[in-house]
Amino acid sequence: MLKIVFVQCFVEAGIPLTVNHIFLDSDNLYDLSKLLAGVEQSKYLVVLLTLRVLTRPWCLLEIVTAHKAGKELIPVKMVVPQQKQFDFMLFEAYKIDLKTGIIQTLTRFHGNAETAADEAESCVRILEEKGHTVNDVQAAICRLSEKIAKDLNLNDAGGDVITAQVQEIIKQMEV
Repeated sequence: MLKIVFVQCFVEAGIPLTVNHIFLDSDNLYDLSKLLAGVEQSKYLVVLLTLRVLTRPWCLLEIVTAHKAGKELIPVKMVVPQQKQFDFMLFEAYKIDLKTGIIQTLTRFHGNAETAADEAESCVRILEEKGHTVNDVQAAICRLSEKIAKDLNLNDAGGDVITAQVQEIIKQMEV
């Protein structure tokens, strides 16, 4: 749905689009090399800040790949009905210690610190297997945290409201 709204907003703004102008990571979740190639070929990485985004290794891989490639990071705070929201205070934990940030987030999410610690260890291991150090990831998160996030509020929002919010996000892009 969001891809359609973004395309619609680009067209309404008179911005010409090519077939590959908007890359949506969910189009390539089964092939990590295509996923990361899509990030590297993009000019911007719009990071949808959900509660667990910084606990998911593939999301962190996208963020660190974009950071290393000098891509512009655009944070968007997702406000979704009946879901726990991204906690900006946790950015500090992630910047100090990646595993601690992941553990704090996951403990908040499902209440089990032991499971959270196991998931954090697994996440860091995956990142390292893909050639990224904890310092690389923390630097990318630090850069992301320096940006002011726009809201994308899906709580009882009609199509016009969501479109207006997406238009505000697009304004951050030099298209």
